[in-house]
Amino acid sequence: MDKRLVAFIQRAVQSDRELFLYNASWQALHREFNVGSPLGTKIRISAQDKTELAELVLKMEGVDVRTGSMAEFSSMNRHESLQKSRQEKWAGKAVASGRILLKSLPDHLLVVNGKHISLPERSHLDIAHETIVDLGHDAALVVENYECFDRIHQIEFGLAVNPVIVYRGDPNASRANDVMAFIKSHQLSVLALVDIDPAGLVIAQSLPGVVGVLAPSLTKLDALLQNGSLELYRKQRPGSEQALRNSQNALIRELWAMIEHHQAGLVQERWLDGDVEIVMHPMG
Repeated sequence: MDKRLVAFIQRAVQSDRELFLYNASWQALHREFNVGSPLGTKIRISAQDKTELAELVLKMEGVDVRTGSMAEFSSMNRHESLQKSRQEKWAGKAVASGRILLKSLPDHLLVVNGKHISLPERSHLDIAHETIVDLGHDAALVVENYECFDRIHQIEFGLAVNPVIVYRGDPNASRANDVMAFIKSHQLSVLALVDIDPAGLVIAQSLPGVVGVLAPSLTKLDALLQNGSLELYRKQRPGSEQALRNSQNALIRELWAMIEHHQAGLVQERWLDGDVEIVMHPMG
């Protein structure tokens, strides 16, 4: 049975009502299982009908619709769904939910749960963040775009710390809410490696525990923005301008003023050329 149909049956079984609108779902159930008594635009579902429907769902799908709620499946993974039904596809939690992608700076070790891990270039640790009980890093370098996360070794950093590098995420991997939970649970100071464009600045100031934005020196950044993307600025300005202009952070306002002056933005993939040093600009 379709998950929505089972939820539909569950609502009826748990209801005190007997009369229901004779809609397409009831018409299909009556036609296929001879349940209920149609009365014009209504259908009568007796206590016996409800019992038969509940037993039918229990036999077909392994779900007792007389108790609980189908809404519970929205927070289950596929394995948990199979404990409650015969349908792993009813699980609402995405397969990669709860997992984050981590790595370290080149020539540094990733320290997780007491293990000192040396990762090859263009590799990372894919881990359920709730399993991390001991993290050997006090700061997290959160990278907005996957290509920069993957090729982090090509960026020239001038940093005095050894942060754990975290991919900020997308709908398929290392989702933003999981990254936020990881940062908060370990009370990490955050360095934001984002696009220097309106949307990137909004992301930077929204990160919990953020202490700095990683970018070239302001002098170099000003020069690079002269040949930046006008399209990035044009598309992102309407949705970001108010949040940036009214930002409580002086650095964000300064970077926004620079972007607005040039009416251009820069994507962080520009740093992969390795011809500029990326430094931390304190948030203050």
